[in-house]
Amino acid sequence: MKSKNVDMINGPLMKKMIVYTIPVILTGLLQLLYNAADLVVIGQFAEEKAFAAVGATPSLNAMFVTFFIGLSIGGCICVGQYYGARDVKNVTEAVHTGILISIIFGIFVSTMGIIFVEDLLRIMGTHEDIIKLSALYLKIVMAFFPFTLFYNFAAGILKAAGDTKRPFWILVFSGIANVGLNLLFVLVFHMSVEGVALATGIGSVINAVLGGILLFKTDDMIKVSLKNLKISKDKMKMIFANGIPLGVQSLVFSASNVLIQASVNSFESIAVIAGNSAASNIEGFIYTAMNSTANTALNFTAQNYGAKKYDRIGQILGYGTALVLAVWVLVGGTAVIFAEPLLKIYQPNNLEAVKYGLIRNSIIGSTYFLCGIMDTISYVFKGAGKTFISMVIAVFSIVGIRIVWIMTVFRKYHTLQALYISWPITWVGAIVAFYILYIIQRRRFNRIYKPQLEAKAYRNE
Repeated sequence: MKSKNVDMINGPLMKKMIVYTIPVILTGLLQLLYNAADLVVIGQFAEEKAFAAVGATPSLNAMFVTFFIGLSIGGCICVGQYYGARDVKNVTEAVHTGILISIIFGIFVSTMGIIFVEDLLRIMGTHEDIIKLSALYLKIVMAFFPFTLFYNFAAGILKAAGDTKRPFWILVFSGIANVGLNLLFVLVFHMSVEGVALATGIGSVINAVLGGILLFKTDDMIKVSLKNLKISKDKMKMIFANGIPLGVQSLVFSASNVLIQASVNSFESIAVIAGNSAASNIEGFIYTAMNSTANTALNFTAQNYGAKKYDRIGQILGYGTALVLAVWVLVGGTAVIFAEPLLKIYQPNNLEAVKYGLIRNSIIGSTYFLCGIMDTISYVFKGAGKTFISMVIAVFSIVGIRIVWIMTVFRKYHTLQALYISWPITWVGAIVAFYILYIIQRRRFNRIYKPQLEAKAYRNE
């Protein structure tokens, strides 16, 4: 099975980055659409409590899964660097190690999630009226997590090799199935949160099966075979070295988001929770579109770093930043301009929730381009394997400042505005820190590596 992978290490960059990025953006948006289908179907056809119950779960769900999604990105970096170097043996070992890691940890996270989810919902102050429904939703979703993690590794491997189109078509198919199952379970079988959770879980099974078929059938060096399915210690070490800092960063981010969700819950209003959930879901489309562009920067950097074409990394950063700003104008601008009608899709009969959603949109949604810029330069560092320093900057700049803000400013001025303004403030802090580090690293490169590359080019003439 042949695929037309984007050649990341030769020729002009901008056109290839655009060609690579478009399917990634569409894939991410499709994934969000069928996740949003849970909220839309619940909001349209079920009681308000069910909508709030599903809306109260994303931050806790993310806390369980994002650490291991970070590991999958570590696998992408590992595969991408070896792929850029055209090192078949090491690519094969990295791919098979990553697949086995996804299976082992997928089962572990699923088990822990099912056992502890209700206790954690209580710790984060989830409203007593919805806690049982929220726990039921999360337990069903977590039962399918092994399939979710497997697909994330499989799709990451395909993208690291330059194949973004086929993961997109997988999401098209599973997304349609998910929406259809949502409607079937809720409208026909009169199920509530358990219906949309099952639809999401079955969609993850479809993703995993199709992603696995692509890896087993491809004729590229990323091909998976049962005889090679074993863990390579050095590849596992490399995946962990890149992935654990990313996982810790994601986990700390998610923990801070749990604190933020608890801060939202502190208003003790179902309308505030519902409005926050709807606005957050809309912002997810902005973030996903921009983050997909940042992921392009990561994979292009990984391959060029592996191929020792270090001089192209600065171009990748510049083009990636330009692309992420263009995406924000298109997607973010639309979300800000049409905020009210978009919020009413989620909560058509709850004008109070729409009002609270507009508060969040006006502060966070309108400044999300800052998050895109931050992600782009952060992902360039990650693609080059500098994941630990990226984690340190992100944790201190984003999480540290945000938690201090909540404990001080928000505690004194207990308003949604005081809470939401912490987002753009912390994004600016992270951008400044990353660019200072980039300048330092660039000067180090010019001092150490550039003379070596120029000497090698001279010898090859």
